[in-house]
Amino acid sequence: MIRRLENKQEQRVVRLKLYSDDVYVIAHKAVKEVAATLSVEEIFSSADNLASHLLENGISEKDFIDMEVDDVREELEDERDLFPLLSVTFVKLCALRKVKPIAADIAKALVHRCQEFEDFTPLLGKLSNAENSLIAQKKRLDLFNYELKTLEVEITNPDVAEQIVNSALECDKHVVKNVTMAFSIFNGKCNGKYDQQLQRLIVGYQDKVRKEEEGKNVTNNFNNASFGAMYDVHNNENVHT
Repeated sequence: MIRRLENKQEQRVVRLKLYSDDVYVIAHKAVKEVAATLSVEEIFSSADNLASHLLENGISEKDFIDMEVDDVREELEDERDLFPLLSVTFVKLCALRKVKPIAADIAKALVHRCQEFEDFTPLLGKLSNAENSLIAQKKRLDLFNYELKTLEVEITNPDVAEQIVNSALECDKHVVKNVTMAFSIFNGKCNGKYDQQLQRLIVGYQDKVRKEEEGKNVTNNFNNASFGAMYDVHNNENVHT
């Protein structure tokens, strides 16, 4: 259940994928503050594993939840990591409740274990701030800028540029646009070494704009009917339902 990353390269690959998860973008610093031996990336990946396991097996009874949590506790090198791991798992389940109703039942059964930790409510407040997409976009762009600055130093690792592009293209058009601008400046400093990756960003941005326009046309055809949000803001594509 607990995912352990072997080296910094593997950790970076996972981190780049997590940039499309608003919960991670908003709360990674808060989670890092309460983590013990696991990295933030390991905590979020392990939370995905736990949420997937509970959903796939329909485990929603408190007694069974307790057994699963105790099993996870035994896997940990330091029990202090259980708090952030359960907290992130709880939020991910809450985010899935509209498309997977049993997720709400599992979250209700899990919350009593989360409440054993006195810092659960303050941390939950920070995690819930992921609803503010504007803040998420700004923080996400800051993280991408950090990766570009790191890549500028680590020119010997060409795969990282591709990973940054792949991760950026998972985000919305506003993030892709800003990352494209930052990447263009970075590519200029590298004498056009990453022209191919920059072109992928440009095409990806254009595709997102086109699809958005097509979506607006479809909406107009249905007389601007509002169908409501099917998903919460959180990206939980790594949680299998």
